[in-house]
Amino acid sequence: MTLFAEKTAAIDVYAVIASEQQRYAALDGIQQLRDAGLRVHFSYTPAGVGKQIKLAEQQNARAAVIFGDEYPQINVKDLQMRQESTVDGIESMVETTKALLENPHPGAPLA
Repeated sequence: MTLFAEKTAAIDVYAVIASEQQRYAALDGIQQLRDAGLRVHFSYTPAGVGKQIKLAEQQNARAAVIFGDEYPQINVKDLQMRQESTVDGIESMVETTKALLENPHPGAPLA
């Protein structure tokens, strides 16, 4: 008998907050991703980008969205294929992320 359930993909997207100045923009983006039906996690406390990407991978997220000093440019990263694209604005980020998650063939261009 197993006491702990096997780890499955509990989230779709991990939002990486690379710049604390962009935390409010990231929270807006996170809410819009959730409004689109996606399961999103993020760090409640400041952490390095590498640490946040590692958390995303540990939580079996398929994608990461990265909010940094370049905002309104946002990086959308496919964590399985290790591909990344840059989009302008939250609306484009939501569309690109949804397309990535709906893509049955990982490795195809993101956008």
